[in-house]
Amino acid sequence: FIALRVVRVVPVAPVICSEGLLPTGHSESDEAESESETESEEKDSEYSQELAELTSEINLKQKLIEELELSQQRLRSLKHHYEDKLQQLQAKIKATQEERDKVLASFSAQNNQPTEKVKKVRDEFERKLNDMQKEVKKLQTAKKEHAKMLRNQSQYESQIKTLRNEVVDMKKNKVKLINKMREETARHKEMENRKNREITQLKKESRKHEVAIRSLEAEKRAKDIVLKRRQEEVVALRKMARGGMSRKAAGRLPPKVNSSSPRLAKQKWAALQKNINAETFYKQQTSNMELELERLIEDRRRLNEVINMKERKLRDLKSKQPEEIVLIRDLEEETESLKAHLKYIEDSITESQQNILQLEESKDIADCAELVSGMRDLGEASYIIEKLYNMTVYQSYMTAQKEAALHELQARKDQLEKESETQRQLLEHIVGNPTKDAPQGSSNSSNTSSRSPSPTDNINGNTCPNIVRTEKYRRRTALPEELLYVKEERRPLSPSLSPEHMPPPTRALTRVPSAPTSLKTLSIKPEPPIPSPVLGRKTLARQDSTSPRPVRRGTFVLSSGTFLGRST
Repeated sequence: FIALRVVRVVPVAPVICSEGLLPTGHSESDEAESESETESEEKDSEYSQELAELTSEINLKQKLIEELELSQQRLRSLKHHYEDKLQQLQAKIKATQEERDKVLASFSAQNNQPTEKVKKVRDEFERKLNDMQKEVKKLQTAKKEHAKMLRNQSQYESQIKTLRNEVVDMKKNKVKLINKMREETARHKEMENRKNREITQLKKESRKHEVAIRSLEAEKRAKDIVLKRRQEEVVALRKMARGGMSRKAAGRLPPKVNSSSPRLAKQKWAALQKNINAETFYKQQTSNMELELERLIEDRRRLNEVINMKERKLRDLKSKQPEEIVLIRDLEEETESLKAHLKYIEDSITESQQNILQLEESKDIADCAELVSGMRDLGEASYIIEKLYNMTVYQSYMTAQKEAALHELQARKDQLEKESETQRQLLEHIVGNPTKDAPQGSSNSSNTSSRSPSPTDNINGNTCPNIVRTEKYRRRTALPEELLYVKEERRPLSPSLSPEHMPPPTRALTRVPSAPTSLKTLSIKPEPPIPSPVLGRKTLARQDSTSPRPVRRGTFVLSSGTFLGRST
């Protein structure tokens, strides 16, 4: 696998460089883009500063115009006030004079009135009239001063007009500046969209080149395998032809082979072992490729759903909000990128299928019937059966060891989950918000082992009960979960008696898609696996014990010529 990875990675570099990622051409374009970006940033800062200055000046001049208008209104109101006062005083003077004339006329009609009283009344009216005349003079002087101020007010009016014109010009400049800023923003957005499209196009091209490289590599590997097989066939044919001609030329019959030779038995065993290893490697490779193919198919399904959702959203947006051009363009680019990724996944699926077919075609594994048909001697058969028996026992032993380690890790995981659940309940009890109906499915659902029993275990009768090795510990008076929320519920079965760990039902072995043709007609007699009675007695008798006794380590008794282990 490492060699294949290296072969796949090495050719990618020149392709990417040939696509335009060389430092000569793109360095200059990057420098030009960076310079344009700096210039645009400087322009944006200048426009922002100028806009702020214009806004502040407009605000100041508008405040000045408002103050001048208020002063004009005050002067006009004072003018009206003085005019009203003058009219009132003149009317009052006129009324006083008429009253004086009437009084004097009445006094003159009455001759018997004393002159002193007439004089006194006349003086009093004269005094009132003099006071009124003085007030009239004061108002007239104030009116004159006010008129003078009104004459000066024309200058203020001209100043107001000038300020208003300046404000109008500033507002026009502000509108122009805002339009420029909008144009710059739109230009920047367009540049960014163009760069994103270029990046997407480059990514698509790089993915296409990667797919092409992978297909070429797969084709090269297939050709190498076919060429190697052809060379081996040619060499074998040459050897056969050379051997036959030499025997015919010598006029001798082929020598009889001693069928009971240990050397020949070892050669047959080596060929059988090599065939078994090749079959195992082939099944492993095929299984990995099928898993990768399933993952790619699942990714394609999810990506199709996402693309359909994006397209529906795009259609709704075009029908309901056609003015959102930027959002529509972004959705279209995103959909295009997703479709490119979908095309890449489909190419990968096609490549995986081709690799599986090529692996199936290039499989160089001898048929089991051919290997067994050559064993006509009892000594060779007993030797090979002994070797197969030893290898089966060793593989069963290794499988049992791995399963024991797996069950031990599962028991540790369950213990940690129980401790975490207890700590969670304690925390909720301390906080004061206990949840008595805490979900228990998370811990129970993870107790089942993810490993399913293999068909070889059922064939060889190596299905052993699940042995959980735990350290010995003392029984406490009360567990934390018993102190908090005691539940009257059925106690779960031990791992060795749970349905997940019971042996599978006996049935004929079905052929998996990646299995070779030699397993098509393989059938197993329905015979249940028989576990060790000692292990069953120990595990079943002490599964409910408060302090479980640790299981002893397996001891193995070796005999001469065989490798047979018996677990006690």
